[in-house]
Amino acid sequence: MKVLSVSRETRSYYLTLGPDPKGRGILAIISLGSPQRGDTEVTVCDNKICKTEKAAQKWYRRQMRARPWERVAKTIAAPEGVGKITGLRAQGGKLIADTDTGTPMIVPLEDI
Repeated sequence: MKVLSVSRETRSYYLTLGPDPKGRGILAIISLGSPQRGDTEVTVCDNKICKTEKAAQKWYRRQMRARPWERVAKTIAAPEGVGKITGLRAQGGKLIADTDTGTPMIVPLEDI
């Protein structure tokens, strides 16, 4: 498991709509951050051509449920005998996994 950052993301996801330059409908863009909202860094997450504005908003809601943004979650296997992992916490500069049996487990983190 890699921990890339512990600082909270301050930018929000936005849907931007505009006419498709090729005239196929409405160009819908999902971005993390928006220059109109004062963000200096903007990341385009996805885009799609939709027939109507309502269809674009429906697509945006579906994407926001499924993909923020391409959740990458590596898994860790608990050793046999400690049961399932019930929670994670940081303690003493380490990531500790609490388990069913009550035995805490240190989660190994790769160097960045």
